[in-house]
Amino acid sequence: MKKFILFLIIFTTIFSALGQDLSVPNTPAFSILNFEPSAVMRPSSIKKLSNDILNSFDKDGKLIMNLGIEVSPYWLKSRPNLSRQQYLEPSQFQSFIQTLSLSAATVKDTISGKNNLGIGFRVQIIKGKLADEFKKQDELLKNYETAIGTIGITRALAKKQTPLITNITDAITNIRENINASNLGIDLIKKADNLIKKTEIKYQNNPNDVVAFCEDLINTLEIETTNLAKNIIKLEQLRTGFSLELAGATKFNEATSGRNLDKIGFWVNANNYISATGDAFTITARVLSKVKENRTLNSDIGLGYIKTANDFNIAIEGMLRWYSTDFPDFNSNSKPITRVERGFTYRIAAQLSY
Repeated sequence: MKKFILFLIIFTTIFSALGQDLSVPNTPAFSILNFEPSAVMRPSSIKKLSNDILNSFDKDGKLIMNLGIEVSPYWLKSRPNLSRQQYLEPSQFQSFIQTLSLSAATVKDTISGKNNLGIGFRVQIIKGKLADEFKKQDELLKNYETAIGTIGITRALAKKQTPLITNITDAITNIRENINASNLGIDLIKKADNLIKKTEIKYQNNPNDVVAFCEDLINTLEIETTNLAKNIIKLEQLRTGFSLELAGATKFNEATSGRNLDKIGFWVNANNYISATGDAFTITARVLSKVKENRTLNSDIGLGYIKTANDFNIAIEGMLRWYSTDFPDFNSNSKPITRVERGFTYRIAAQLSY
């Protein structure tokens, strides 16, 4: 068993090393520092943002290390005029301002002892199209909310000072008439009817139980509504068609005269989702450049395809890299020179998960 476990660890390590990261980093500032801060602030209002910025400095006015912040400017205040349609199917400009996130992080380099600062952004310009399943579930959610509203009307009639509905039988008749008149679809009407039959046996046919009966029906349907809403939130992210993301980040390190620009990164990620389950083609362009001390420039283009099934996932990825490195050296006369190495390489990987 020990040998088998050791084999799995070695196999997984080698297999993981072959994989390529063809996605835009979630938080570019953290990515360019190659560091995940111990504390990350995500303010949701201008007041919280101001407080977080003030708390990022010590009493001497210096940045506190090992801190991170991520903020979406558009969502720092409420948007009462933003329609649901604009949010779900935004124009390119609307998508830009809705998805733009800014990030920053600080870290102390354990080798050089220098303090580093990373600043980055991420934005999705094109979000893709909502899947048909989203529209189906969204319509079902609206029907559930309508059904709850119709039962609420019956409950209100029973709660009047002089009740207009005084027994369970009349309440059921009123609920069924309202539901049938609301065109909620055969499946939901049948489900509501079965729920009524299942619930009515718990109550007596008297005025005191009418309100409790209605509230029992509403509570049951609200549980269904909550589950539907959670599923719709997930489906909103599983879009089909073309999507486009951009990200960029810079790294600064501490110097005697302030901060020096040390590293620059830029990512472009284009996806074409074939299905809402996640089947997709991905193309990524990435440029990472170190501009100080041993200057390097890596330009990558990656292509990937992922197939998602119920029991397994398959990913095929390939990456092309053009690289350039400048580093100090000595020539044959022992004089200092800058040596330049340029070249091209590629990697191909396939991954299967079950």
